[in-house]
Amino acid sequence: MEPNKRVVIEWPGYSGPTTVEWTFQAIPEGTTFVRGQESGWTGDADKLMRYVADSTQGFTLLLAGLKAWLEHRIQFNLTLDRYPKGIEDQQFE
Repeated sequence: MEPNKRVVIEWPGYSGPTTVEWTFQAIPEGTTFVRGQESGWTGDADKLMRYVADSTQGFTLLLAGLKAWLEHRIQFNLTLDRYPKGIEDQQFE
């Protein structure tokens, strides 16, 4: 971790541990640009595409919820209830 610059974690990814890095860049008017990057996936092309899509969606929800909390103190729980318990056992048509 580099305060105000970068956070790096190891994450239990879909195909095994991955590395997630967030970087923070100050921009005009007192705002910050946050960039997230996950690396280290393994698998065939179809699996990798699914991992990228799911990961992108999850981290986008996480950052949107964090932005709402930081700017307005609103807690949306966007990632906590994204997949309700037992949903993976359901069949949808």
